[in-house]
Amino acid sequence: MNKRMTLPILLLLAFSVILVTACTPQEATAPEIDTDENLSYPISPPVIEAEEEALSDTAYPITEEMSSEQLILKIPQPNDDSGIIYGTLNSLTMDQPVAYSKIYLATKVYLDPGDEFILSIQDNASPQAISTENGEFLIINIPPDDYLLALVTPINTYPILDENGENIELTIRGGESIDLGNVYANWPDFD
Repeated sequence: MNKRMTLPILLLLAFSVILVTACTPQEATAPEIDTDENLSYPISPPVIEAEEEALSDTAYPITEEMSSEQLILKIPQPNDDSGIIYGTLNSLTMDQPVAYSKIYLATKVYLDPGDEFILSIQDNASPQAISTENGEFLIINIPPDDYLLALVTPINTYPILDENGENIELTIRGGESIDLGNVYANWPDFD
């Protein structure tokens, strides 16, 4: 055979072997799955600890009617340049506490002309809290201003009312702590 013909044939043969090897099915291996022992992320949620010196020695008064499951909020002393509010949010429609709900202090934005207004709530900047299982809430570091208390849900924003059914309007002053007691919202709204 001619030397000129041998080289192309050898190259063609080598290419065929490589192609056959690449296309031959290989035994698949399953990827390694992490077990609980080697997970790299935390399993439990982080625990938020309050600074001891920021908390006062007094909390809500404990009465015989309170169950041991009720959370007792420790109310810190307010700073001279901010205020604190706290209370318990209850449902007017269900006659029970409103648990794990967002409570905001909204500012009034007046519409020209007249006394009509809309509520302004900024998700990350407005003073806010989430109620406990028992409906208790505590909002700290509130800048002095005039506010309306509101319950914000994915469906709507509801004014929070006092025991007379009136919107709760607050004027916060630095160094002030306000106990609102029981407050109410028309939540859930069945209309």
